Amino acid sequence: MKKSILSLFPLIMSVNFAYASNYQDSEKLEVQPTTLSYKFLATDFDGQPVDALTIMANLSRVILDNTAYPTIAKKAPCSRWSSEEKCAIRTGTYITIGKDKIIVEYHNVKNDAGAITAKLVESDIYNNLSFTLPVKVIQEESYLVAKVIVPDTVEINASNMSLTRHNPLAQPIELRNNLISIIQPNKVELTKYHLTQGEIDNQYSVDSVHGNLGRLLGKYDWHKFPICDTNDKIIHNATSGKEISTLDIKTCKPTGTKLTDSQRKAQEEFIEAKWDINTDQIMNTYRYKLHGNYIPINVVAYPYRNQSKAVYKAIIPYAMSSDGGINLDSTQVTTIVKAIESAVSS
Repeated sequence: MKKSILSLFPLIMSVNFAYASNYQDSEKLEVQPTTLSYKFLATDFDGQPVDALTIMANLSRVILDNTAYPTIAKKAPCSRWSSEEKCAIRTGTYITIGKDKIIVEYHNVKNDAGAITAKLVESDIYNNLSFTLPVKVIQEESYLVAKVIVPDTVEINASNMSLTRHNPLAQPIELRNNLISIIQPNKVELTKYHLTQGEIDNQYSVDSVHGNLGRLLGKYDWHKFPICDTNDKIIHNATSGKEISTLDIKTCKPTGTKLTDSQRKAQEEFIEAKWDINTDQIMNTYRYKLHGNYIPINVVAYPYRNQSKAVYKAIIPYAMSSDGGINLDSTQVTTIVKAIESAVSS
């Protein structure tokens, strides 16, 4: 059953699939559509409303984080009989968020001229498969219930070849099975940050305050903090009509090792834009263990009435689970604040 894929991709396909020589179709698989249901609190810890775009962005993040088919773009041999890397390949998972839908694409693209491009070009040989997942979000009392349908059909977009068609990344049923396995409700959560901040007047000097914090809490290691916010990046691409890949969100991941100059600059810009902590202030950041991981507590101290004042900001990551739960409460926040006050005044 011939069917144009263009209607499913109104924003990006005019660029990707503008060539008349490609093959487009849909194939029904020997399965039934699968409906998955998720239940989230309608407001986050700060009382801000959760919306459908936030839910779809987090679902997309889970897919890209856990897909068995991460995005790869590199030079490679043109065939299995060759060892010389003259061709280019671009394979893996790509996502576009549309109105009330998530489009999950699996690319398998080869370019015999060795050109690695983000979009399809006329010289590419490709066989790209995609699933369009309708998403319906409704409010039920203090919760949002999201229902996602994984369809029983796969969309095919492939370049025509004289004898055979370029192979897909994997068989459609394998791609679908992997997709369903990674978005099971118990594996999906909304990731958020809560900022708690305040001021502490104390009898110590500025140097003594930082000495106390360093001794009792220890310095925070920013190598273990994200370089950017994955969800923000996905939402930005969604509102701009752009696709996003595993390579795109990888740039946000903590390195765990020394940052490059460009990574450090990107992280500093992210922290200042989101929490108003500038480059000079970042060095005075201490740590507190929550949920098995350290969180950053930034402290700016300055002389005040012959003593000092410490201004703190604690950046607390938390998660909202798809069964309506949340792993942060006011008691935990109060405990963090008391730990800061105790360290400053010790």
